[in-house]
Amino acid sequence: MSVEKITAYVTKYALTKGILTVEGRETDKGTLVCRFPGSPWDEYLWGKDWHRSPEDARADALRRKERRITSLKKSLAAMETKDVCKGLPA
Repeated sequence: MSVEKITAYVTKYALTKGILTVEGRETDKGTLVCRFPGSPWDEYLWGKDWHRSPEDARADALRRKERRITSLKKSLAAMETKDVCKGLPA
């Protein structure tokens, strides 16, 4: 039985390491089994953590970036309105 190797673009770590290009194989359930450079273990990636085309990977990385920026802005707004001295005498 021959296993077809594919080139995949991993976006799971796009915000910290960038988009990774790996060789791997796709299982019948859509999971990617690959080995990252320098790692002795196989990695299993599901769903939207990997893509077959660089265009799809780029779009996903930009989507992840926008979601993270929105989350950080929300956290910053909450911190700016928080009374951190609450409970101290005036």
